[in-house]
Amino acid sequence: MATMQLRPMAMGEILDASFALLRRHAGVFFGVAIVCQGLPTGLSLYVQFTGGAPQHFWPYVASQLLSFIGYLLVTGASIRVVSQAYLGNEPSLSDALDFAFGKIGRTLAAGFASGILTGLAAILLIFPGIIVACGLSVAVQAAVLEPLPGGTDGLGRSWALTKGFRWRAFGLYVVVFVLLSLFLIGLASSPVWPRRFCPCCSCRRSSESGSSSCSFIRSRAVCSPCSTTTCACGRRRSISSC
Repeated sequence: MATMQLRPMAMGEILDASFALLRRHAGVFFGVAIVCQGLPTGLSLYVQFTGGAPQHFWPYVASQLLSFIGYLLVTGASIRVVSQAYLGNEPSLSDALDFAFGKIGRTLAAGFASGILTGLAAILLIFPGIIVACGLSVAVQAAVLEPLPGGTDGLGRSWALTKGFRWRAFGLYVVVFVLLSLFLIGLASSPVWPRRFCPCCSCRRSSESGSSSCSFIRSRAVCSPCSTTTCACGRRRSISSC
């Protein structure tokens, strides 16, 4: 497998590379999603269609906890798949999951710290919140791919990697969000797809029953890490450090 060129890319190039990776390694990404999110998704659907969270409180709590852990694992595994593809290696499901389990602490630390800082900046004004969110957009990738002392050190590395690139990162987030939204809206309006299994309808019913689970978040669990990791690898100066 040929090594992908590491260089700063335009937003269109990042999207092209991301979708190419998703197509080329669709089986691995699908396997990661099923292994990490299959059980919490099934449990969440059971709660939604059998009375909601008030009647199944503990199964609901378990589904939320498992979904959060699954999201961390999907993020770490997706980062591994993309980084291995960039290095010219053939990614595998077992390798991606082993990597995700081994880096789950760093994934949690970097993601949690980024969320806290973004939230604090957003309290001041929306504009600073956007800047901080874009500046820390590859904090998790930096924390799990580079030999940093700890997970939170990924924040400073992300801020350095995204220097001069933050508005492009914001545009990337917007495009990914719009594409996923259009896909889910199209799925919801399809006459051949059962509405009770549609993520958009599931989100609405979850809100009505007091459940906060949303299938849209699960839908972007693979796409977002794939695009941001592609962006991060493109910003790296040395292929040996990716």
